[in-house]
Amino acid sequence: MKEQLRVYLFVILGMICFCANYLAGILLFGPGRIQIDFMLVLACIFWVLAAVYHFEARSDGTEPTKPVKQKVLHNGQRWTEFNCFQVQLDMEEVACTQDQMLQCKVAAHVENWLEDWKDKDTDLRLSVAALAETGKNKTEVIGQLDKDCPIAVGSKETFYWTVQVGEKTERLLLTVTVESAEKRYQQQYEFYPAHQK
Repeated sequence: MKEQLRVYLFVILGMICFCANYLAGILLFGPGRIQIDFMLVLACIFWVLAAVYHFEARSDGTEPTKPVKQKVLHNGQRWTEFNCFQVQLDMEEVACTQDQMLQCKVAAHVENWLEDWKDKDTDLRLSVAALAETGKNKTEVIGQLDKDCPIAVGSKETFYWTVQVGEKTERLLLTVTVESAEKRYQQQYEFYPAHQK
């Protein structure tokens, strides 16, 4: 993206210098009154720089329009949206049940940093969708995670869920959704229950 911005900047600077050449006229310089067109020279320099940055960006194989893949967070990592909220998910304990299942206790610590406005709803709602992965098989986990948990303005809340997955579950992928009246945010957390029991 930076290379693309530099290309546009140098193309624009080159055009400004090229147009200024006709507005300012030609500057006479030196004892032999050799005509040197400084603006035209500057325009050429800027266009050469633009071409260099353009080919450099293409050779890197970077496409500025390509979306950046969102990072998947792990146990205990914080997800922060600037001046809005903070969420931290912890897998506090994993226990084996008698029917060959893993019972995972997940805690979500949420802080609502929004300001209280009389004419706006600034409360947040938290919901979590779970997906259990065993090899290439993915199974949606249905349970208490689907409910909306409200977080009032300026408050810190902790919500607990118990998730049951198969004993051979390799990865538990939680998609956390935080919704305000105006916007919807999503982040994924991954846990490895078999390693935490």
